[in-house]
Amino acid sequence: MKPLVIHAGFHKTGTSTVQRFFQDNRKALAPHVVIVLKRDMEDLIRAARGYSVTGSILDRAKIVLRAEALFSSLKGRPKRALLLSAEELSGHMPGRPGTLDYRAAEVILGDIVRVARAVMPRRAVSLVLGTRAPAAWIESAYWEHVKSSSLTSDFADFAQKFHTASDLSAVAREIASRVAPVVEVPLETAVKGTGLVAPILDLLDLPIGFSAQLSPPQMRNQRDPDWMLQEFLRINRKVADRSERARLKKALRRGERPTQGAD
Repeated sequence: MKPLVIHAGFHKTGTSTVQRFFQDNRKALAPHVVIVLKRDMEDLIRAARGYSVTGSILDRAKIVLRAEALFSSLKGRPKRALLLSAEELSGHMPGRPGTLDYRAAEVILGDIVRVARAVMPRRAVSLVLGTRAPAAWIESAYWEHVKSSSLTSDFADFAQKFHTASDLSAVAREIASRVAPVVEVPLETAVKGTGLVAPILDLLDLPIGFSAQLSPPQMRNQRDPDWMLQEFLRINRKVADRSERARLKKALRRGERPTQGAD
């Protein structure tokens, strides 16, 4: 049986680095692996995100329908391993409006795996989930929301509200017990060398020694300097207009000082 590996997050656990690695090595891996990244499954990702906010029967049905469409489109490639990688397959990152934790991930991944097994019964399905120490994860999640949204809360308030989301290992264990085998990849022990991608490569049934031919992973989406993050927070608190906030943050990342609105 050829493997089907689903790398479904979690957010802020090195997922951007993993996805960039597989994008950079897509051509080299093509004889052995069909790689499906975010842009290749946007409909399914939208459904997963939607369900993580609403929990509605309609949004869950969309997950099933879009998973069926995706896997049906991939059925004609039975001789290669299949890899899906997108943290949004676990839903929205906790901290967004309507998303307190990862409780929806079990349902989302359960439906995706069930559909995969029905459409591709000769595939061996595995899940890969990146994890991170709770304190480090919730701090990273907070600053990501400050950077990418209009969040104005203090870190202490955010941490208190979303602390139940931070035990990613517990979520991974629950998914493993109810959905499919899970390979957990703790960020703290996997940041060097090929640590973040090696567990995935090990599941892909590659020829012996093939992984050594691949371009090494490059760390992506690393945390901005503390002073810049504080500026993002100040912009969120001072600037009501969404477009203006985005402009000021973009300028700041280019090295420009905010010229208006955030004084």
